[in-house]
Amino acid sequence: MSIKKVLSTKELMPLISDILKTAERVRFTVKGNSMYPLLRGSRDEVEVVKCDSIGKYDIVLYKRKDGSYVLHRVLKKDNDTLSIAGDFEQELEHPVYESQVIAKVDNIIRDGMKVISCKSSMYKLYCVVWSAVIKNRRKILRILRKLRKW
Repeated sequence: MSIKKVLSTKELMPLISDILKTAERVRFTVKGNSMYPLLRGSRDEVEVVKCDSIGKYDIVLYKRKDGSYVLHRVLKKDNDTLSIAGDFEQELEHPVYESQVIAKVDNIIRDGMKVISCKSSMYKLYCVVWSAVIKNRRKILRILRKLRKW
């Protein structure tokens, strides 16, 4: 059975940590647009799992030192230190430590129906390409928006 309830990020994140202690996965709707174009706030959902290991291109849920919670992609890993950025961002956040990570995304649910596995080859191709163009992301998105209008 599925239960839907609207919670603030501050209320939700400690619950996710607790649930992952006994459950395999937690599903929630993302907020914000820092992971656009892959994730669209208030529309797309993610399923997160407890992470035994973190690798390049994983989308991780972590707690910043200021207490805010963020869902961003790992672009570089050096021992237990991560460099992270949202897909809509052009600058890396560094250092983020593995100890700050709560979970990682296993599946993306688009429009409540389409499931995108983070293990699929198309998803992995997206990660490699989109990560390679980090400095030009906003220009690329502007061009794509103009092409859609035509």
